[in-house]
Amino acid sequence: MADWGCFSHPDEAPPAPGDYRVCGECGHTFRTEAELIAEHKTYFTEAEWPAQEGREIYACPVCTHDF
Repeated sequence: MADWGCFSHPDEAPPAPGDYRVCGECGHTFRTEAELIAEHKTYFTEAEWPAQEGREIYACPVCTHDF
């Protein structure tokens, strides 16, 4: 296993300067705001938790830990 990675995605690359957000709990790295929003939409419907911008997402969609 790599030295860095999300517990759900252990083979991902370590965070890099300019990445949008990194979860402090599971280690998942969201490279862009669009990636965070897309991942969020795979776990939540608009009725459950609508989010149009990354700043509206305050928990990691992978592990639900607060950012």
